[in-house]
Amino acid sequence: MTLDIRTLPGEAYLVGTAEDVSAAPEIFDRAARALAEHGVEPMSVKAYGPRAAMAEASRALAVPATFLESRSVGLQIWAVQGEVASAAGGRLWNGGDFRVLHVPCVRGSGGSAPRQAESMFAKAGELLAAHGFAWRHVARTWIYLARLLDWYGEFNGVRTEVYRRAGLTAFPASTGIQGRTDGEECQMDLLAVDGLPVRLIRTTPRQSEAFAYGSAFSRGAVVGRTIHVSGTASIGADGRTLHVGDPEAQFAETLDNVAALLSAEGARLKDVVSATLFCRDEGVLESCLARRLAPFPFVPVVAHVCRPDLLVEIEAVAAV
Repeated sequence: MTLDIRTLPGEAYLVGTAEDVSAAPEIFDRAARALAEHGVEPMSVKAYGPRAAMAEASRALAVPATFLESRSVGLQIWAVQGEVASAAGGRLWNGGDFRVLHVPCVRGSGGSAPRQAESMFAKAGELLAAHGFAWRHVARTWIYLARLLDWYGEFNGVRTEVYRRAGLTAFPASTGIQGRTDGEECQMDLLAVDGLPVRLIRTTPRQSEAFAYGSAFSRGAVVGRTIHVSGTASIGADGRTLHVGDPEAQFAETLDNVAALLSAEGARLKDVVSATLFCRDEGVLESCLARRLAPFPFVPVVAHVCRPDLLVEIEAVAAV
């Protein structure tokens, strides 16, 4: 079991991993003690593993969390100093001249997957409005689709229409990946910011706009001194998948793409404080872990990526 703690002025990022779910209570207990020692309050908590066991272990924190079914066990926490309160199932950080809202596990209802997606976005809009936010304040989303490869194209159509109706000209940074908590087709976490400078990154030195090939998200978002890197994979500047069938080459290409985005923002891979490595299957994950190329704390997760020929995806948060 490992628990990496990165502290910044007024913030902390915790990344924990374990080989067996029996270690989940210890990870959460250690995390709770670390938060108390550093005087920070959790804004977001994400737990990977068998849901029931992770939910039980999370009682040590007593805050809303995202639970994603996974054979591997992992924990990611972002915590801050200041006035933090529970709000609409999420957490609201009031910094006086700024406010930050993080809401986990927004789900929709309805029979078909697209109907659930429409309902999910509608509910998210209601939660934002309840606290004086709107879609224009959303800097980052994390979206989990249980059957990702079956209807990702339809999902992008729903998302694009929601953002179009909201009048957005640039879309939030995002990760769209396979994931499930219960029986839902899709669920979403979101981060909204009011009063802090936010800049969306649409292109990078190595990758063009995701909109060019039908994906409705920005490559990243800069929120104050924090850089949110969207789900990034082995995709070239022309939108084609690179290194088809070669997990190690895709892993290296993905890291290069992340590094290029960070470099353009004055950061390096060593500035990453929390990340997730998604791999299509156990074999791909073993190949990636054997390379030991990632010089930052991350949680490894087995999940399908948005194209059948993509084997690896990385999302990250860096601070400068």
